[in-house]
Amino acid sequence: MRRGEAGHWRCNGRWRALWLRYEAEVNGSAEPSEVFDPDELAVLQATVSQPLERVAQAARAVAKLGGRVGASKRDLPGTRVLAQGLEVLAERVAGSRPGRATRPARAANRCSCTR
Repeated sequence: MRRGEAGHWRCNGRWRALWLRYEAEVNGSAEPSEVFDPDELAVLQATVSQPLERVAQAARAVAKLGGRVGASKRDLPGTRVLAQGLEVLAERVAGSRPGRATRPARAANRCSCTR
């Protein structure tokens, strides 16, 4: 999946959560800028207190947005909580851009797999 694709946000969110989980597990020490856009990184950085230097740290920040609390730092979040966190992240990024709606248009962007 290419970064910045606009359509089918719900289905792409699930695939992106799976891809993020894989990247955090296999390439956990990679730069988060390889996985997230600059706008997304800015919102994630505002969410956590320490700097995000690795993909695994960014995945944990996304999981925090998805509602995961109190887990150990060695455990990677699951795809369900990552998908929820990516949804919240998308809403916050859309809200942080001037002249944009605060929430993505959900009904118009549903793919056939969620009907």
